[in-house]
Amino acid sequence: MLLEPKTLYVAPGGDDGAAGTETAPLGTLTGARERVRELLMTSLAPVTVTFRGGDYYFDASFSFGEADSGTAGAPVSYRAYPGERVRFLGGKIVPRNLIAAAESGDVLSRVSDQAASGDIFEAMAEFSTYSLTPAYYDITLMHKAVRDEESGPMIELILDSRNFDLGSIYDWGSTASTIRGLSDTGNIASKLQRMEKAAKKTLDKFIEAIGGN
Repeated sequence: MLLEPKTLYVAPGGDDGAAGTETAPLGTLTGARERVRELLMTSLAPVTVTFRGGDYYFDASFSFGEADSGTAGAPVSYRAYPGERVRFLGGKIVPRNLIAAAESGDVLSRVSDQAASGDIFEAMAEFSTYSLTPAYYDITLMHKAVRDEESGPMIELILDSRNFDLGSIYDWGSTASTIRGLSDTGNIASKLQRMEKAAKKTLDKFIEAIGGN
């Protein structure tokens, strides 16, 4: 004979030592898992863990075991409170005012090869296009950010038709910065013609450098 189902509540700012009720919620997923394990040792009742909306941060790895699922007749389920958004985050938010360029001699002395450090950062940026970028597009943009059925296909259309103008990014021959201010000039054709030689020279150097690597 199964007992009456039990519900535990978890909320940001809660306390893992609390009763786990709606008015005295637990504070973390880890705390909820441990409380469920205690219940499973003394009861065969189904357990539902309900998370109030907000962000839940982890400072250590987390996992469930097979026993954490309960049984077929008395399962354990985790859910968000109806109408509220729950996020589990494995990092910490660093306030912008705590981020600054390294100026301390002690810090800079640890970077023995600044060129190699630059190469590492470039490699990290490249690999992020295969992991971080798809996750951002597929999960955040396509599922969490969209508000209607039309938004997803529109985002895909935009992403599939992107073009990157390297001339604008690298501003070869000051072409891009000049074009941005062309509305203030009278003779656009002659200005572009004067810039063409400098832009081509810079572009050739860029191609040569790429080929050399």
